[in-house]
Amino acid sequence: MVTPHGQRLSLLYGTPGGAVEIVFLVACGYLGDKYRNRILISSTGMITAIIGVALIVGLPLENIKGRLAGYYLTQASPTPFVCLLSLISSNVAGYTKKTTVAAMYLIAYCVGNIIGPQTFRPQDAPRYIPGVITILACYCVCVCIILFIYFWCRRQNVLKAKIRAQPGYEKLENQEWLDLTDRENPEFVYSLQEQILRNRRIIRALQQPHETPPPPSNPHTTSQPTSPTKHTTPPYSRTFPASQSSRANHSCL
Repeated sequence: MVTPHGQRLSLLYGTPGGAVEIVFLVACGYLGDKYRNRILISSTGMITAIIGVALIVGLPLENIKGRLAGYYLTQASPTPFVCLLSLISSNVAGYTKKTTVAAMYLIAYCVGNIIGPQTFRPQDAPRYIPGVITILACYCVCVCIILFIYFWCRRQNVLKAKIRAQPGYEKLENQEWLDLTDRENPEFVYSLQEQILRNRRIIRALQQPHETPPPPSNPHTTSQPTSPTKHTTPPYSRTFPASQSSRANHSCL
């Protein structure tokens, strides 16, 4: 029988788990942006959670501090969840496909929250080994899925680059605005942070102004007297009547 004092003590012990989750989310986000690899960095949170579950399963009940530390480590598991949410918007193209993937993701999340508590049965107390092993297996599957997504996206980017490099390849007009899925559109590139960094460097290099050196001055030339310049109004600065300017403003909206 659990007393009210025991319930309050359990809540008190579980409170630092939220702080651990926040620290891992912020740290994985920072490291993912620093090393330009958000997918692989997010998997470290799930690997940390696997270590925590292993501590809970392997340590005896008398080792309260070790099992409590394992519980705190399991709170790092939401980091891949946040990463995969961003991948839905960046790595899935096509209106119907993107809507379907988002709906399936939400449905799977809800189904997991419904099934998960059912694995902790009263007859398995106090260690609840079947339920904890189920969590451990799900975490391992999540790590495999994350790694598969990363390497699959890299391979697809290489294959699409080869398609675009073929001599007979022709890009359709406004192809990026067509309602094509990411598999159908050869111009679609799956978002990986290292590729984003490379593209930023290329764009930055193209945007740098090319300064031309001034022509060398000839000391033997004599300065000619400058004639007063005539200020003429260029054709693009001509003023329009109020009616025409308002009509032009309406046409630009």
